[in-house]
Amino acid sequence: MGTALSRLLDACERLIQEDAALRRALVDIAELVLDRLREAEPVERGAAEPDQEARRPGEERRAADKDARPPDQDADSPDAADVSAPAPPQPPLKERLAVVLEQSELERAQASRRALAERPPAERPVAESRRDESLEQAREAEPDKVTLTRLAADAAVKAEASRWVGERQRRIARNAVWEEEIAPGDREVVQHARAASVHVWMCRPDAPVPADPSVWDTLAGNYDALADALKFTELTLAVDSSDETLEEAMVHLATAQSALRVIVEEIDEREDETQRDAFHWLRQVTDARRIYVKRHMRLNDLADPHDWGGLRERIAGLEDAVRQKVDSRRKVHNQWGRLRYHLQRIPGSRPDDALQDWVKALDALEQLVDFGIQPSSVKLRDILVPFVDDLPDDAEPGPKALLALREVDRYLALREAQQEASREAKEEASEPSRSDEEQAVQRLLHDRSMVLIGGEERGKHKEAIARSFDLSELIWLDGASPSFTQFEPAIAREDVAVVVLLIRWSSHGYGEVKSYCDQHDKPLVRIPAGYNPKQLAHHILGQAGERLADARNV
Repeated sequence: MGTALSRLLDACERLIQEDAALRRALVDIAELVLDRLREAEPVERGAAEPDQEARRPGEERRAADKDARPPDQDADSPDAADVSAPAPPQPPLKERLAVVLEQSELERAQASRRALAERPPAERPVAESRRDESLEQAREAEPDKVTLTRLAADAAVKAEASRWVGERQRRIARNAVWEEEIAPGDREVVQHARAASVHVWMCRPDAPVPADPSVWDTLAGNYDALADALKFTELTLAVDSSDETLEEAMVHLATAQSALRVIVEEIDEREDETQRDAFHWLRQVTDARRIYVKRHMRLNDLADPHDWGGLRERIAGLEDAVRQKVDSRRKVHNQWGRLRYHLQRIPGSRPDDALQDWVKALDALEQLVDFGIQPSSVKLRDILVPFVDDLPDDAEPGPKALLALREVDRYLALREAQQEASREAKEEASEPSRSDEEQAVQRLLHDRSMVLIGGEERGKHKEAIARSFDLSELIWLDGASPSFTQFEPAIAREDVAVVVLLIRWSSHGYGEVKSYCDQHDKPLVRIPAGYNPKQLAHHILGQAGERLADARNV
């Protein structure tokens, strides 16, 4: 039996030498068993016995090691108010062993994955090779998202665990009931970490116990800041943000991982896997994209771990701005569709239905310009050109929609001037007959001049108006002129019979122009919409027909 036991011990020794996690687990289990045996001994308890009884598993071994203390030892430290106070009730041995084994299994699984990743592909098991191949294919398809999503999730789990360790230390210090206030939290954190395959080093039995438990809150805040920075970087990559926004995301990610490195080393003098992986990802992507991050990428330039609150606020502000841009793009896309839809419904519709579609199309146009689409946008112009001349008088565009309509009018004037020579002969050959109202205005304005204020001078329309009314001259003035005083010389001319104000296309009000018309005794006609000869004739007769007839008879 002795020989068999010796061989068994030799085999155990070889296993624990090869597996550090197993070694720590076996040591902790042995200490738990020894503690339970000591508790069963019928000894007389003296004045110092409660202190012996209050020691947590493994305290005798760790007392000699100042760098590694169990997370709940602060209740028995020299800083405690009463070292002779009775220890908190201990959980059953089975529960304590389960916590140790669950944590040990997490550490062993992560160590196994790291060792497997370092082996050449040819030496890996077939099942693992196939799994790694599928994972690699997913990462090749979307490498940034796969890595950043995983790291952000890991950081969130560690933030939760860090907050619990700080709260756990506070509860132990106030002698909380173990079974009700501590053990359930331990199980929940370990189970969550195990489900996420995350090594929560701050929850291991030999983790350090800072004198101030608020250090764990600072650690949790830095994990949260890193998770925020990772998610914001993922967002900027997903929405194809500007280079400036992406650079800001990289800068904040560099700050977050550097600050986390500082606080982790301050607590445990170790390397955190999530921080390390975030740093390597950041360095790889900045090199590939040629983005220079000048701060917090070197060991001699470390970030402040106590600024995690301000860092999270800055990241949140940037994220809100990016999401607003994404939302604005979505709204702009919807308004483009709305504009096209209602304009395409207009041809062939009844007048009342067409007017309703015009009102909705002009509202969409107003929204597009308000969202930042330039009034001179070629895309906007091409949509409006086929319809703008049919804009009814009753459809009133908003101020921003009017800017776009003026740009369309300016474009049409230029295009008509360029094409005038080739179109002139064809238009003269197929010129339609004049309406009764046009003929009436022709008799009133024959061989007289007319002033037209507003819009861009368009050669085709200018000649059509002059020819239709048999004018000696059509004086077309720019309605966007910075000063309406420039209109007076033309209005004062003796040969001018009438002044026409295109109110939709002019930036000057009715009263400004009317003052000169009254001064020089010239009738003023206001045109609310288009300016083809038929529309002009209708409004001229309605607003100034009698006055022009009286002047003609005189």
